[in-house]
Amino acid sequence: MSKFLDKAGLQILAAKIKEAADSSASVGDLSSLDTDSKTDIVSAINELYDAMFDVSYVSDVATWQDSNVTSGNWYTPVELSDGTLVAGSSNNGIKYSTDKGATWKDSNVTSGDYSTPVELSDGTLVASSSNGIKYSTDKGATWQNSNITTSGWYTPVELSDGTLVASSKINKYGIKYSTDKGATWKDSSVTTGTWYAPVELSDGTLVAVSVGSNGIKYSTDKGATWQNSNVTSGYWKTPVELSDGTLVASSSKGIKYSTDKGATWQDSNVTSDSWYAPVELSDGTLVAVSAGSNGIKYSTDKGATWKDSNVTSGYWKTPVELSDGTLVAYSGSNSGIKYSTDKGATWKDSNVTTDSWYAPVELSDGTLVASSSKGIKYSTDKGATWKDSNVTSGYWKTPVELSDGTLVAGSGSNIGIKYCASVKKVTPKWESA
Repeated sequence: MSKFLDKAGLQILAAKIKEAADSSASVGDLSSLDTDSKTDIVSAINELYDAMFDVSYVSDVATWQDSNVTSGNWYTPVELSDGTLVAGSSNNGIKYSTDKGATWKDSNVTSGDYSTPVELSDGTLVASSSNGIKYSTDKGATWQNSNITTSGWYTPVELSDGTLVASSKINKYGIKYSTDKGATWKDSSVTTGTWYAPVELSDGTLVAVSVGSNGIKYSTDKGATWQNSNVTSGYWKTPVELSDGTLVASSSKGIKYSTDKGATWQDSNVTSDSWYAPVELSDGTLVAVSAGSNGIKYSTDKGATWKDSNVTSGYWKTPVELSDGTLVAYSGSNSGIKYSTDKGATWKDSNVTTDSWYAPVELSDGTLVASSSKGIKYSTDKGATWKDSNVTSGYWKTPVELSDGTLVAGSGSNIGIKYCASVKKVTPKWESA
């Protein structure tokens, strides 16, 4: 007998292992063995299976299917730790799905504007809405009122110690915090003003920026009390903490940076126009895009000075850095999609030069999927060229890729929710090598 199996023998063994690995039944008649021995055998089979096969999930991103939700405006769903999906709507409350977005069930909240919920570390869900802040302890099936029943709140942020902090979209409410998973909320020292959700820094400091005219504040006690920075006016975007601890914040009046956890801020050489929060690339370069008409800039010194790219006009959204370092920028003003292979210094046109777009999502296989005011497109060459899917109309939000590869997208134009089902792909490693 040969010491090694030939290819035909390997394929037979592979089929048997796959059958065993996919089966929920016992592996053979192991009644004479104790539990540990059975466990050892099953573990050995699973290890051998993993050693012999590459398992992946692929989706036909060109083909989208209708779920049973065919109307309403929906935010991008969130996938919970157990695989349940929960989606909030701008007009139809909250729904949930246990079959990867194919069918959706009503929660007990069937009306109102609800943001995408946040799943807390203990599994509780918290959602902000036109009816205050609600929470769920059963994966989104039923929702309970907190003591905040007024409208106009951004999605709360869970801090490293479990505290929740919520900021108001309406000038008279300010910032509140919760120490009981969102059931009850307490006033902080900031009781007025409109504020973006704060960012928690690596040392636990919180920094919050004003959506109106109140500048930038910081907190060292988990959001209970807030102190003024030296920036006390202006409309700011949520700061970005860089890998070395520097903070960079963009605004309606240029870009500033802080080296002391947000207590004091210094001017960069960009002191005008509106800018989105910059993105820090893997090599430390920063790229910032204009929310006005000044295109795209980049910085190689932690945001102190900024250089022009070859895109000096237009309204753009924060670029996405792909796994190979390519950058993809998308327009908020009917200018399509561009890409850069040199860290944002120069940008090239893709074949999409019109429409406004949401952020592309890079799938596990490297494919990009982007949605817009005119349907959903995909790219298999890092954003250089884009192809039409079967969704060529409607205004869609950025799709979410689920743990099994399924894609789910919500509509912003009253068309409901669509999905791309995934297929499990098992490839013998001797074929994929």
